Amino acid sequence: MKTKKMIYDSLQYIDEHLEENLTVSEISSAVGYSESHFSRCFHQEMKVSVMDYVNKRRLIKSSAAILNGGKIIDAALQFGWQTHSGFTKSFKNEFGFYPALLKGIKMQIKNGDVSSF
Repeated sequence: MKTKKMIYDSLQYIDEHLEENLTVSEISSAVGYSESHFSRCFHQEMKVSVMDYVNKRRLIKSSAAILNGGKIIDAALQFGWQTHSGFTKSFKNEFGFYPALLKGIKMQIKNGDVSSF
C-alpha cells in the first residue's frame, strides 16, 4: 500500500509542477524516498521511467494548449523545451504526427469541416 501512495503522490506532484524543471531527485524528495528506491518503484508500477512519464505528460499538456489556441512555440517553451525543433521531434516520436497537424484539425473543427476525418 505504501508504494501505491508514493506513486499517487508523485503523479500528483508531477502534474502540479510540469511547467518547472523537474528532476527525479526533486520528485523523490517531494514524496519522501531515496532517488533509487523511488525510481525502481515508479518503473515497476508505471512500466516507464520517471522522466519518460514526465515528458509524456508535458506533451499531453502542450497538445491541450495548442488545441486551445496557443502557439506551438509557446506551448513548447511553457512545458520545458528549449527549441521548436526539439519539441516537434519529441511530439512526432510520441504521437506519430507533427504538432502543426493539431492546428489544422482545430481549424477544420472550428469551420465545421469534419468530413475529411
